[in-house]
Amino acid sequence: MSHYPKPFFRKSRGLWYVQIAGKQHNLGPDRTAAFERYHALMQQPAEQRVASDTVVAIIDAFLDWCQKHRAPDTYEWYRWRLQLFAQSMPRGLTVGQLKPFHVQQWLDSRQSWGPGSQHNGCRAAQRAMNWAARLGYIDHSPIAHMEKPRPGKREVVLSDEQFAELNSFVLDAEFGDLVRTTWETGCRPQESLQVEARHVELENNRWVMPEGESKTHNVRVVYLTDEALAITKRRMLRFPTGPLFRNVYGNPWTKYSVKNAFDRVRSRMGKEVMKSKGLQISDDEIRTLISKLNPDRTDRGRRRRKTGSELRREAVRKLQEKLAKTLAPKYCLYHLRHTWMNRLLRKGVDSLTVAVLAGHQNPSTLAKTYQHLSQDRDYLLGQVKRAAG
Repeated sequence: MSHYPKPFFRKSRGLWYVQIAGKQHNLGPDRTAAFERYHALMQQPAEQRVASDTVVAIIDAFLDWCQKHRAPDTYEWYRWRLQLFAQSMPRGLTVGQLKPFHVQQWLDSRQSWGPGSQHNGCRAAQRAMNWAARLGYIDHSPIAHMEKPRPGKREVVLSDEQFAELNSFVLDAEFGDLVRTTWETGCRPQESLQVEARHVELENNRWVMPEGESKTHNVRVVYLTDEALAITKRRMLRFPTGPLFRNVYGNPWTKYSVKNAFDRVRSRMGKEVMKSKGLQISDDEIRTLISKLNPDRTDRGRRRRKTGSELRREAVRKLQEKLAKTLAPKYCLYHLRHTWMNRLLRKGVDSLTVAVLAGHQNPSTLAKTYQHLSQDRDYLLGQVKRAAG
């Protein structure tokens, strides 16, 4: 049952009071006037307040706002990073005590993070504090002017031959549909993972994501080639409701399952290189890893010791996987999107049209973020000669 604050009379002061959202209001000495003021206060919209001025409280308030006003993927993007940031903060640290070095120490502690992850971590922390300053929760952000780590460039562009090789190692037809659709349309990963039959306009050969369901919160249109349209039709018949692209178990793809699928492809490609070069794992490497493996395993709910052959097979498998991944390129869906934009530009499609087809709100994003052609000397020389007539 909901609890509503009620006025109370304090005899020692001869005054009526009411406590609303932790704040005590003086209603005056007259009972009738006090209740009239009480009802007026109760009709006012609830004041949005954070629990305290600690960094953790501000982060919690920002995430609550994100969950209400941003797409689920955006909320999850911030939640994961800011949760790590909050866990690194000294207990009870206030916004007034927060300094840029706190953020830098947190980033330095994430040793497995590359330049892009470092950049995004700093960006998430700054975004939360800037939001709090704009809404008036804090006077200003103490980390607003902190210089973010430079992000890595997404400069992987596949040739037709490289894509054909990649595609030949995709043994899973469900994953193959996702890969080929991205190659054909240049859609964002979150678009292909979220598209449903209700988004498809077959008569216009396109997907249409309404406002609020796209990354930019504007209507997003993805135009389909003949191959992408055929894949879309086939998947609409299988999945008339819910996401079109799903794995072999019928579950919608997530960014993590997509990453794992690409890792499996990379492993297959690397093992093929190992086979062609005759590369083997040495006995010394196997013995060294066996000494570090967990000697026990759970079998049908019971713990038992692994046999010598089981330990050796486990060591060989892990060493082969590790070596294979060093011999094959690492790919992701974004690489296919970048390659698609590069292909269009090389074929003479103007940059404004490419930006519109890619779903960029600001056409300058194409030049700022995707600089593949700026490093293609043959292409640039050809354009100069073409301009010269």
